[in-house]
Amino acid sequence: MSAISSLISVESLKAQMPSASLVILAAESSMQPIQPDHCYIKGARRIDLEKDVCTAVTPQSGRHPLKSTDELIHVMQRLGIHQGDTVVVYDAGNTMMAAYIWWILHHLGHGQTFVLNGGLRAWQAAGGEVLDVPDAAPQQGDIVPLPSDFQTVTADDIMASISQPQPPLCIIDARGHARFKGEIEPLDPVAGHIPTAINRPFELNLQSDGTFKPKAILAEAFNHLLKHHQDQTIVHQCGSGVSACHNLLAMAYAGFGATALYAGSWSEWCKNPLHRIALGDD
Repeated sequence: MSAISSLISVESLKAQMPSASLVILAAESSMQPIQPDHCYIKGARRIDLEKDVCTAVTPQSGRHPLKSTDELIHVMQRLGIHQGDTVVVYDAGNTMMAAYIWWILHHLGHGQTFVLNGGLRAWQAAGGEVLDVPDAAPQQGDIVPLPSDFQTVTADDIMASISQPQPPLCIIDARGHARFKGEIEPLDPVAGHIPTAINRPFELNLQSDGTFKPKAILAEAFNHLLKHHQDQTIVHQCGSGVSACHNLLAMAYAGFGATALYAGSWSEWCKNPLHRIALGDD
């Protein structure tokens, strides 16, 4: 199994700049307020979580329903991504949004996609050049969807799994422990978690400076968490499918294979009264 493109260091990114075959994406959310010191890595093109990759919320969907493959490809073409390009994604926070865009591109079959380790914070700490405004794509890209091992599962898939005496799917919930146990729920109408899920708050992947923990430490942590489960049985979820990709990225960086995403996640699951809900650590 070949290694999955996952993280790139600030030093490695600087060494590749400038390059006509390098695309840098700044992952942002239009729902978050812009800070006074807001800036972009030189040459970065902005991709918006809500406007670019998510579609309208429905009574049945989670909070971040994904656009169709055709719509996502159109967005990536508009951003000037070509088939042979290397794409580096970053954000100005805890890498949660960058990991989500990373997953989308891998899901579309664009394997030459990386996340900047430490994001904008690490870039600025290393003296990287920044600008006040994002760059614009010089031309339309020609990226097309290709086969991918990064798949999604549905609520029906999970329902079928948890109904079995030995559930075949291993579900990892990336939310904080209090939300997982159902002690608090600040965003969704029902508290709790999907039965049989195990909790791995995504923040555990990071060091204090915002970079990912070393591969060996992450591999040990996930091996302890997953025990006998194989990569192809693992499903990641969170509140709406975004922070779950942080664990998915961390596993890829630690040397695991491609794992699946339940994109609707808890915000979709808890809307259906037929879905079972667990509380506490069970």
